[in-house]
Amino acid sequence: MIRHLRMTAALVWVIASGLMAAATAENLDRATLSNSESVPYSVRISELASNPDQYVGERIQIVGLIEDVCPVRGCWASIKDSNDSSQIRFKVPDGRVVFTAKMVGDVVEAIGIFARYTKNEMGQYEKTTCANYSGEAVYLLEGLDASLIGSENQLSKL
Repeated sequence: MIRHLRMTAALVWVIASGLMAAATAENLDRATLSNSESVPYSVRISELASNPDQYVGERIQIVGLIEDVCPVRGCWASIKDSNDSSQIRFKVPDGRVVFTAKMVGDVVEAIGIFARYTKNEMGQYEKTTCANYSGEAVYLLEGLDASLIGSENQLSKL
């Protein structure tokens, strides 16, 4: 109960003030993941869910609650908007950062490149950057940096 109240208070503070709190996480090595060092767009997860094509290829930042994590390697986390049920998957390269089941419910700040994947003729998903595509699309935030906010847990490298 106390942990839940602390997490709720942390989330309200972050959203209300628009400032990022000190993080208890290690930064990923951005140089190996992206050539872009531009300041990311700060976007609500609900905005990404309602207008995903607008952000494809952009470097963005989101803040939300960890809803689910990869049970095998900890290489992704589903991050939920605090105001509604919209979610986005945040994927990091295997072994770079590990999300654990203990982190479900924690507040996370995630920065990455927003990507769209569509099925090709062989039924496999591939990254699609063109404006004209056909078929089903899956969107995710390809990880550059992650920080837990107000958490007793820590992101760690393998």
